[in-house]
Amino acid sequence: MGLLEIKNLFFKADKQFILNDINFVLEEGEIISVIGPSGAGKSSLLRLIAGLNVPYKGEINLSG
Repeated sequence: MGLLEIKNLFFKADKQFILNDINFVLEEGEIISVIGPSGAGKSSLLRLIAGLNVPYKGEINLSG
């Protein structure tokens, strides 16, 4: 299990899916970046990881 694990993450806002089936694992010592055009869901993903929003479906696991 990684430091941060995202499994089958979906997020819906205003009856429209913003994130569809996002999956990744961040291991200890790794660095990632989230890039994309305006409206791609970058801020939504970060808000979900921070616990400020609730996913429609899927899992967010933080170890420790």
